[in-house]
Amino acid sequence: HLAGAHLLPQNENRSRQLVKSEEASSIIEYSHLVELSFSCDGTHIDYVEEFLCNLNTRLPCLSKLHVEYEHLVTVTENFTRNTTRMNCAKLKHIGFYHKRGIVRSKNFYLYFPLLYHDNCK
Repeated sequence: HLAGAHLLPQNENRSRQLVKSEEASSIIEYSHLVELSFSCDGTHIDYVEEFLCNLNTRLPCLSKLHVEYEHLVTVTENFTRNTTRMNCAKLKHIGFYHKRGIVRSKNFYLYFPLLYHDNCK
């Protein structure tokens, strides 16, 4: 289990760095990480993107995620972004903080194929 609680944004987020420089970066694989939690009290969206984007990180065993719904929508580009799809594909449980305004569209369930309807709270 890994928990992130960074309050400040990065100087420049990782995906933008890769696009600007067009350089390959080292990809970090967390081969045994099954649960990832981002603090409900201020984890900046940059860190959510850095972990979920497969240009930076590989999470082959990730099955549980705790995150702000709005951050997940933004980082996955409304559940359509291919560079975050691979790290989200094996999720079986998503816990959302501040559950207001959650819309589980068709794209939501296509993006998380192993997610059971009752395991998304």
